[in-house]
Amino acid sequence: MFTADQQNTAQVLLERAVAVSLRPSQYVGWEIGTAAHDRGDSVSGSKQKLALVWLMPYGMAMADAALGELYDVLKGSARYSPERIFLRGEDLQEELRHENFGAAHFSLENKLPAEDFDVYVIRLPLTENDRAMFAGVAAAKNKTVIWMDPERDTVRSVLGGLGIASDQQVAGTSVIPLIAYSTAESKKLRDTILRRGENPSYQSRATGSYPCSYRVCLARKGWARFISHLEQIQLLKNSLMLSGLPIFWSSSGQLRPRVSFGPAVSVGWCSESEFFDVELSQYLPVAALAQALMPSLPAGYQLVEIQKIPRHFPSLEESVNWVEFNLEGPSDFNWQRLVDFSQAVTERRAPETPIRKEKKDNKVDIIDLREVVAECSLLGGSSDRVKVFLALRLGPKKHLKPEKIIEVFLGIPSRLIAKEVRITRTALALEFKGGHRRYLCQK
Repeated sequence: MFTADQQNTAQVLLERAVAVSLRPSQYVGWEIGTAAHDRGDSVSGSKQKLALVWLMPYGMAMADAALGELYDVLKGSARYSPERIFLRGEDLQEELRHENFGAAHFSLENKLPAEDFDVYVIRLPLTENDRAMFAGVAAAKNKTVIWMDPERDTVRSVLGGLGIASDQQVAGTSVIPLIAYSTAESKKLRDTILRRGENPSYQSRATGSYPCSYRVCLARKGWARFISHLEQIQLLKNSLMLSGLPIFWSSSGQLRPRVSFGPAVSVGWCSESEFFDVELSQYLPVAALAQALMPSLPAGYQLVEIQKIPRHFPSLEESVNWVEFNLEGPSDFNWQRLVDFSQAVTERRAPETPIRKEKKDNKVDIIDLREVVAECSLLGGSSDRVKVFLALRLGPKKHLKPEKIIEVFLGIPSRLIAKEVRITRTALALEFKGGHRRYLCQK
């Protein structure tokens, strides 16, 4: 078992490695319905830490109905705090070897090493090495292991082995079901909502009612930064559909909620300005909407603000041409060069600075950095880390990400930026002629 200091070090090493992996979101473990992101019960000893060990890739494991059913029941248990352990990708394994990360396997929810659990439910088959490792851990520390053979064992028999009687298994059905990042409008999700009866307006398309529009601002922090923009859209649509809110549905084509999202957030960014507009089939006070929405948000997301807006209000994309960031990175990066350049832009003496931006289908945009960088300043820091404020302008064919600017203008390799620079999008605004700005969320 890791000490607290070892666990903190392992978390840092793991986060650095995940930042440069091929699909970081598969290592987040904060899908709708996950239960163990709050370790209070496990740490205090009121619950036993249980690992559901499915040593296969994330996508394959999440498609296993037995895993979903076990997880849903166990997270409703008063006895166990379940977490999942999947097989990590070859790219991440190689990066972890480079970082000298010691744990053979770690859990998705709290990134705990496999040895740190009290009870294991392990799906067969396993490699000889993995089977020997788990058997050795169980024998040395007197832990409980249930080997689940999918051809022989059922979910009911596994739960019985954990001391959960059949009449107690119903408790799991009252908990939000485990939903991954890409199932927002799937038949499975619709059937789940209809079966639970938590959203009576879901079956209608808002007939006979006048829709009302709201603008919602969220923050995302921690490991949620590894979720892509498209995956985030799916997660937040899931949240809306599971919240019980009277959502206004599209009246043509496939049944979809009337919701639109703001400018894309990049993988690896934290954010204090994630926006979406949603139409409800009836008026709700802002406080009531917030009360319904907050419990259904995935871990790592926090509600910042909700505004009632006119139905035909300018869209989010039309309302943004200015983005602000806080950057935190190594002090030996030449941040002062970027500060000096922004000052030269303000004083209209900066030289033309073209940046090549590669796009799909082998297309290329050449963007003059003078048209993008609006403001930059140092915010302080320590001897080894510096905080930087950066404001960028957006426009047609004038869109550069902070990491691209750091890579090209400061000459820092992209992998090093992903590992060492923490980027937080702090604000979105509309800049008018003369320099006046209207922020989407009150500052």
